[in-house]
Amino acid sequence: MSQEKKKRSDLKVGDTIKCHDPDDMIDTMNELVKSGVETDFLYKKDGKEGFWLVVTGYY
Repeated sequence: MSQEKKKRSDLKVGDTIKCHDPDDMIDTMNELVKSGVETDFLYKKDGKEGFWLVVTGYY
């Protein structure tokens, strides 16, 4: 994962994870899916363009 390994219990709905590039977004999303965390892509946050994942829920 981009910044650090996150555990499911560390993430809350609405949390965002900054990614380095689109490949990092996909890799991070896939790792989170394996641990039951649902995410969505953000390309603009707080008026800044970039690559983020936002936690949307759990399954």
